[in-house]
Amino acid sequence: MKKRKVANLIMVILILVIAAAGVLTAGFIRGWFDHDAQAATLREIRGVVTMQQGGVAYPVDSDTVLRKGDTIVTSSRGTASIQIGESS
Repeated sequence: MKKRKVANLIMVILILVIAAAGVLTAGFIRGWFDHDAQAATLREIRGVVTMQQGGVAYPVDSDTVLRKGDTIVTSSRGTASIQIGESS
């Protein structure tokens, strides 16, 4: 009975570690942790706009932080403005 409780506790801890790693990885890819004052940020997105980052493509929203090597792709009628730094 005690072995079963220990095994269950280890399983729960492993699940939490895997979930935390997934959230941190997604946050890193999406730029949640980038707080550079001179960073480029997507603004005013219209139409379909995707970003390719590290070989992974996904749709983006306004306020997405761009990093070196990111590629922005728009549909034929899509647009996105890019703000660099704190300018308005």
